[in-house]
Amino acid sequence: MKLLASVRDEHPKAVVLVITGYANMESAIQAVRLGAFDYIVKPFDVATISYRIRQALDRRKLERELDAAHEDLRRANAELAESREEVKRAYLETAMLLAKAAETRDAVAASADHVARVSRYAGLIARALSATEAWVDMVVQAAPLHDIGMIGIPDDSVKTHGPLTEAERRRIESHVDIGAQILAGATASVLVLAREIVLTHHERWDGEGYPRGLAGTAIPLAGRIVAVADAWDALTTDRPYRRAAVSEQAAIDQMRQGAGTAFDPSVVDAFFEVLPQIKAAR
Repeated sequence: MKLLASVRDEHPKAVVLVITGYANMESAIQAVRLGAFDYIVKPFDVATISYRIRQALDRRKLERELDAAHEDLRRANAELAESREEVKRAYLETAMLLAKAAETRDAVAASADHVARVSRYAGLIARALSATEAWVDMVVQAAPLHDIGMIGIPDDSVKTHGPLTEAERRRIESHVDIGAQILAGATASVLVLAREIVLTHHERWDGEGYPRGLAGTAIPLAGRIVAVADAWDALTTDRPYRRAAVSEQAAIDQMRQGAGTAFDPSVVDAFFEVLPQIKAAR
């Protein structure tokens, strides 16, 4: 039994047959527990030993084939996962290029690196709300696409300087539907979340937003988070329709006033919790 234990430890793939003239139930059970393939009691004949050896070798051959099959399956799964990641990266890269293109045409959000800032702010807020790190990462990747629909807005609307007319505002608000159409049919989880953000980041907690007039928790959390991140960036950067950013204190006051009307109060609380990090992220 000591030899069997040593063989098992040093050569775990070895197939062992135990032959003994001192058979009892206890030793048989111990041998099996130590990994013996078979337990043969004396007296024995050569034919029996030969047969058991062939069985042992057949089993070892099968184990090798199974090991090889498992390795092939592992490689295939790894290659498939890599292919899926490559497709996902391609989707995200294409979408991000569109988002950057939309940003350069967006009179409402025209500001260098607007989408990058909103992404950072949204991630900080999501983490302050105790979201899982996996979901935080998805929000960070999806948030830059929130205004992707601006790519489809006519130039005469997006290049406006000064206050927007009602007609121009309605045309710009249609970027939500355009963005949703661009992302329609996407199956990658990040892009599915991005479409949700596109459709809901202009909804308001009090139901006075657009496009569907959702209110309260009917608005998905990702949309509520990006709404706060987007609003803060809008207040603190220069915009064509408003000559200059408002002061930091005025922006803070407007964010507080928006809690419970424009914004989810709990998201605003999370925003103020990480405001020092948000200011640093600029």
